[in-house]
Amino acid sequence: MTISEDDYTLVISFLGYKQIEREVILDQDIRLNFELEEQVFVTDEVVITAEREDENVISTETGTINLKVKDIQALPSFLGEVDVLKTIQLLPGVQSAGDGNAGFFVRGGSADQNLILLDEAIIYNASHLFGFFSVFNSEALKDVNLISVSKKTALFL
Repeated sequence: MTISEDDYTLVISFLGYKQIEREVILDQDIRLNFELEEQVFVTDEVVITAEREDENVISTETGTINLKVKDIQALPSFLGEVDVLKTIQLLPGVQSAGDGNAGFFVRGGSADQNLILLDEAIIYNASHLFGFFSVFNSEALKDVNLISVSKKTALFL
C-alpha cells in the first residue's frame, strides 16, 4: 500500500478469527506480517420456528375456473349469439377442436374426456349447428365452472 506519512490504526479482521488492532507510525517503508488466531464462539443451539398458511392446501378447488355469465356476454360473439363453449376454448390450458367445432381439449386430453353437466344432468352431445349457434342459452345460465384435473375435465353450467 502506498499512503501518506502519518499515524494510523490498522485493524485486521476476518470472520472466525480474533481481531487485531495495531498502531502504525508511517515515516519509512515497512513490512508487517500478521498471524490471525482462530476465535471460537460457543452458543446455545439456534431453533427457528414459524407458522405460515399453507397456500397449496387452502382450497380443494385446484384447477377450477369460475366464469360469470355477464363476463361471458361481454366478449364479442358471432351474430350476437353468446357461445359458452367457444368462451371455454379461450381459457388457459384449453384448446379448440377447430373452427366450427364445439369440442375442446383440456391439457392434452381428448374432446370425449370432458364431462359437461347442466344443472347436474349430463350433456352427452354438446355440439351445435356448424358452430354458429350455441346449445346452451347463456341467459338461462348463472355461471360456468371448468374443473380440470389431470386429463379429466368437468364443465358445470
